[in-house]
Amino acid sequence: MPPLLQVSALKVVYNRTMAAVHGIDLSVGEGQSVAILGANGAGKSSVMRSIAGWHPPSGGRVSFDGIDITRLSAERRARLGIGYVPEGGHIFSRLTVRENLLMGGYLRSRPEPSIEAACAPFPVLLERLTQDAGTLSGGERQMLAIARARMAEPRLLLVDEVSMGLMPQAIDEVFRALAELVRGGVSVLLTEQNARKAMDLVDQVYLLENGRLTLSGSPMEIAQDPRVVAAYLGG
Repeated sequence: MPPLLQVSALKVVYNRTMAAVHGIDLSVGEGQSVAILGANGAGKSSVMRSIAGWHPPSGGRVSFDGIDITRLSAERRARLGIGYVPEGGHIFSRLTVRENLLMGGYLRSRPEPSIEAACAPFPVLLERLTQDAGTLSGGERQMLAIARARMAEPRLLLVDEVSMGLMPQAIDEVFRALAELVRGGVSVLLTEQNARKAMDLVDQVYLLENGRLTLSGSPMEIAQDPRVVAAYLGG
């Protein structure tokens, strides 16, 4: 069976001169969870933005469920079943939690009934539906960003740097919720600097350094590489 997401020779260049990603290949299977690990500035967010359709690739090909989506808009990719949680979440601070969720369900004719299912991994959000999103804690904002993306019932969820800026307890809560999504069969592509948390969640890992993939394998295989131990696991 072909992978749900297939990225081939992807290149990302900004302002025609600054190369952020240098021809990488990766894939995510149906129901698979995959992490892209790397330091800040490695190009992880550039990969995610290109897959989501937020930034056009400068070369290569992106296919989803056998369809070439390389030149499709972000909206058309969302309609095909790709959800995106960008770095920092980008919630609408002046809207309520409910209104944020409804924004995520704009592709659905009746999004309101989907709220409870989208928030199932995050019951605290159901208690705060009428609260302004800007008053949530950092962890709750990330939960809201994930729940908002789930409102469209994506087949593939792209989650970019979910632990960035969060306290340890909030990181634990968010990763527990992501684990629940994975167990539910949602395909997940995650970029993350917290290697330990990511490798506990996923079954395939890619290591991105300076825009190039330098390692790939199972979490057990990656964790045994001395470079990963030294750079990401505190060895």
